[in-house]
Amino acid sequence: MTVARHGPNLLPAFFGEIMVFSWQGQFNLDFLTLLLLSGLWTAWRNGFTAGGNALGVVAVVGGMVFLAGYLLILDRKHDGDIRRILLGVR
Repeated sequence: MTVARHGPNLLPAFFGEIMVFSWQGQFNLDFLTLLLLSGLWTAWRNGFTAGGNALGVVAVVGGMVFLAGYLLILDRKHDGDIRRILLGVR
């Protein structure tokens, strides 16, 4: 539905709102920051290895769909131990 209304090119619409400092732009900036932080944490958690960096990119692109599944998998793998879930290889 969004593509039908605004077209398939996300970047001008997304970053354009940020550039005009509107409320929508503030939301977009917050959302972008959250996605980048998610990707950075995912890569860091995996020791910035090639696989970890690839997962970080998937986290940025996949958003909550990726992060929710990833955290559920980690929860099962580490039996709910939050330190092992959050810190990874450390």
